[in-house]
Amino acid sequence: MSASLDLQDLILNTLKADAPLMALINGVWDQPPSTAFAEPKQAYISFGPHDYVEDDDGCIVSGEHTFQLDAWSRLVGFPACKQIGDRVKAVLHEANLTMPTENALVEIRVPAIRYVRDSDGLTSHGIITVTALIEET
Repeated sequence: MSASLDLQDLILNTLKADAPLMALINGVWDQPPSTAFAEPKQAYISFGPHDYVEDDDGCIVSGEHTFQLDAWSRLVGFPACKQIGDRVKAVLHEANLTMPTENALVEIRVPAIRYVRDSDGLTSHGIITVTALIEET
């Protein structure tokens, strides 16, 4: 499996396994279903853009992956969206996680979170940056 797919699976499964996060949202998806904003939570996380930068060192093949996770909430104001962002950071930032295949996670971080109002004027949007250094086999 490619390192990027490996990492996306790791992030997805780690977030879905966190009960406090799942109490705040309806799910974590690559492609959200039409029911993503269902009552009463009215919130979810989706995968956004992904960037890769090669970081080989001698005979070690590695790369830095940057994922954008998008937190979406239709509850009033930013509080719910910020709770989601805070929980994602608590779960992923500098976590001791193991890749599901032979690729190795060297480090995972959440270096930035930005909160904005969506253009519909109702939806709060958290833009969560997740970076990871992966040694590839």
